[in-house]
Amino acid sequence: MRYLVLGLIVGLLVMRLLRTRWAGTLLGISRRALEVAQLILLAITVAIALAAEEWVLLAVAGALLIWAIVDLVRGRRTGRGAGRTAGGSARPRGAPEKSRRR
Repeated sequence: MRYLVLGLIVGLLVMRLLRTRWAGTLLGISRRALEVAQLILLAITVAIALAAEEWVLLAVAGALLIWAIVDLVRGRRTGRGAGRTAGGSARPRGAPEKSRRR
């Protein structure tokens, strides 16, 4: 059981690292899909930890779950992608437009 707990903790930390933009492009998966996969994995891990009464695993999974939820709420509050225009540019407000020479 000790190795299962250790493997689950390492797996959770790897999933946390996979939520970066770089990993998403490397794997060809959207960040949103990785976020959903991490939340599902965290929920399953919490259920396993409760059933097996592994309190260390429950503490790690709970902390990562809270962290993921805070990131999700913070991302929605700041309006991830709200600065994009119809043309798809993410130019900051007030920044000069690039000249388009052909």
